[in-house]
Parts: sequence; structure tokens; C-alpha cells
Amino acid sequence: SKAIGRRIHDRAAFVKKLGGHIGKAPYGCSLVSTFVKNIKINRLIQNDEEQEVIQLIKLARTLGTTAAEIISQIQIIKGPDYDVEELSIDDNVLAEKVCTFQEIADFLNVLGIRHRDSLWTNAKAQSVYNDNMVTDCCEAMKGLHH
Repeated sequence: SKAIGRRIHDRAAFVKKLGGHIGKAPYGCSLVSTFVKNIKINRLIQNDEEQEVIQLIKLARTLGTTAAEIISQIQIIKGPDYDVEELSIDDNVLAEKVCTFQEIADFLNVLGIRHRDSLWTNAKAQSVYNDNMVTDCCEAMKGLHH
């Protein structure tokens, strides 16, 4: 039991020393398996599609963001042919307040943008926002992209 715990701890430390990642990838990143010294490890790489969603969440949380900025980001995510005319984004509202995490989650769900195959929730939107304001998984990835 203590010996097993120690072996697990030592293995995790060794994988991290080789630049590997333990656990699931944070939103905005993906895992890619690679071999280092004949040992299979997982490394984080940037997930460009999820990074664009993170940018939309950040815009929605920024006071003074314009409707044009939000629409531009939606078109990056959904494609330039996406019909944004149906969206009612009011510049006056955006100028006066930031969106709540629940509003962001509802908006992403209406757009059909999923959080890794599940619906967005208040907690997921808040977690993704906070995780990406505190730390940038790209730093941990040492510039790798897919």
C-alpha cells in the first residue's frame, strides 16, 4: 500500500520530468502520445478549436466588447457562412455589463457549440474562463500545435 503509493508517485514525477502530462487535458488542449526514452507519455498540445471558444468566453466577460467582436469570433468558430442575423446581440447591453457564466453557457448551447460532446453549464463556462485566466496551457505545451 505505501509501496504502491510511492511507485505511483515516482512514476508520475518521472513522466512529468520527461515533459509528460498526467490526467485529462484541460479545455483548450489535447493529449498526444509520444515516446521519450522508449517510454510512452502523453503531452499537451493546443486544441485550436477549443482555443477559439475560450476567446469567445473571454470576449463575453470583457466590459465594452462590441457585438461586431462577438460576431467575428462566432464566425471564426462556426465558419464565415454562419448566419449571424438571427443572433440578437445588443451593443448597448455589452457596453454596460459583462455576461454571466450562465448567459455564456446558454449562448454557446444555442449556437450548437459543445463542451467536449456535452452541453455547457454555468460551472463549465466559469471553470474554463478561470483556468485560462490563471494559467495558459500553451506555456506548458512549449509551443506545440496540432
